[in-house]
Amino acid sequence: MKSKIVIWLATGLIIGLVLVALVGVFFIPQLLNNAGTDQVQVSGNVRTTQTGIIVFSAGDGSFYSSCPIAGGQYRVVLEGGESYNVTIKNNGVDCGNYSLYIPTGVTTFEADF
Repeated sequence: MKSKIVIWLATGLIIGLVLVALVGVFFIPQLLNNAGTDQVQVSGNVRTTQTGIIVFSAGDGSFYSSCPIAGGQYRVVLEGGESYNVTIKNNGVDCGNYSLYIPTGVTTFEADF
């Protein structure tokens, strides 16, 4: 009786490992290939201030990314195919609010504010 239980447990373990391996082979590469495929290097000039930060929020208002403004310029990586609300701040004071759409299929994009 004990040997039958051990055989069933071993068989179940082997079948489980094979299933996990198959799932890994078919789905993990797709997930890795799709991660960050629409990343776009966005840069440009800011006319309203030479220093501060520029904040990019998703269309629903949730925070997405930010970067410093140095010498009136900025550089940040965003996702293509998305719309962003852009806020320029200097010492906590809003210096401007804008909207920005980053198209898909590009690797660099320039936007001046």
